[in-house]
Amino acid sequence: MMSESLTAAVDIITFRVCDMLCGLNIAEVQEIKRIHQITAVHRAPPEVRGVVNMRGRIVTIIDVRQKLGFEPSAGGPALVIIVPHREEMLGLLVDDVDDIVRAEAGSISPAPDNLAGVERELFCGVLKLDETLVAILDRSRVVERNVNASARPSP
Repeated sequence: MMSESLTAAVDIITFRVCDMLCGLNIAEVQEIKRIHQITAVHRAPPEVRGVVNMRGRIVTIIDVRQKLGFEPSAGGPALVIIVPHREEMLGLLVDDVDDIVRAEAGSISPAPDNLAGVERELFCGVLKLDETLVAILDRSRVVERNVNASARPSP
């Protein structure tokens, strides 16, 4: 994502997780869905909210709030950003979807060095807008960590 932003403009979908404005390259997004029922998965990592059946495909739902160290999302209808990962689709559970903004070449700065732990690993940069900052998530890191966690044997 970062190397792309240095040489070409990209469209970023912005969304909220708690009070944080986050973003993803729109080219990495399959669709956005409101999901009314998520089936829990026994012994899944805490950030895996569960699975849903979307047009015959099983989609694992990842709670981005928990991924970032916040309290889990409340129950009720869920807003999910569907992204591809290898041969499957994964859903990123977010609080709200805001807008699509254009990030001009070179406008995404590296993630700040003062972030530590999970936060540093999951973000690939920061987009400066007129009055706010957008933390750009690294989709591959968010979903890859999840896939590796769900493959761990249970104690």
